[in-house]
Amino acid sequence: MKNRLEINLEIEFTPPFHSGTGLPAGLIDRGIKRNYQGVLYIPATTFKGVVRNKVEEFIQIFYHNRKEKTFYFSPNDSVNTNFMVCYLEKPAPVKNLFGSNVRQGLLHFSHLKMFKEDKDFFILPETPGGYDQTLQVQHRTQTRIYRTTKTVVSGALFQSEYGIKNLRFSGTITGFINKGPLSPAKGNPLVSRELFLLLGGLRMTDRIAGNKSIGMGVFIYNKLDVKINNKSIDINTDVFADHNFNIIAVNRE
Repeated sequence: MKNRLEINLEIEFTPPFHSGTGLPAGLIDRGIKRNYQGVLYIPATTFKGVVRNKVEEFIQIFYHNRKEKTFYFSPNDSVNTNFMVCYLEKPAPVKNLFGSNVRQGLLHFSHLKMFKEDKDFFILPETPGGYDQTLQVQHRTQTRIYRTTKTVVSGALFQSEYGIKNLRFSGTITGFINKGPLSPAKGNPLVSRELFLLLGGLRMTDRIAGNKSIGMGVFIYNKLDVKINNKSIDINTDVFADHNFNIIAVNRE
């Protein structure tokens, strides 16, 4: 049996971010993703992949030294040669939520699209339906360092596009989630173990896209609303209140 899940979220980037295309754009060596109107967006696959990795990290942290830990494996773990058997034969929330090589997941992630208020700032009045692409980004010239000598690599000068800071994006996560209370004796019966792990991974996700190691792509949640079967769930009281997990409060600075 499954419950209907709907999550509406809004994020705001605090520094610039780079959701790259992997392709050059004119004189830019590392272009950034835009939709057909030329407006920046974050692909659903990018967001889904980051959240999945955080859910796997959350499982290893929260279920450390517990029997449940043996139930969860990542297909990216090359050391574990039995992960496929585990994915097929044992309870595997990661597989159920996000899918695997042999099974489709229960969740659908939408693209993260720019807020209408932010998007309207870039409208070109003289071009119906057009948006200024230059004001949405800033350019940075970068180089690559040869780690052995700590010197600049010859011919490795390149220019990248970054989305400007303080841009806001919104998206949804919809689908189904397996029933079963996290703790039958107490708490909201709509909160299952899979929902607990998904929300834990979401709240641990605080940066996205490229160049995260140099501080790019950090964001805050302005909104994270959860509904199960059209009933609102309070994350802090219904999900994490009894589980000694230091959840970051949703706020806007």
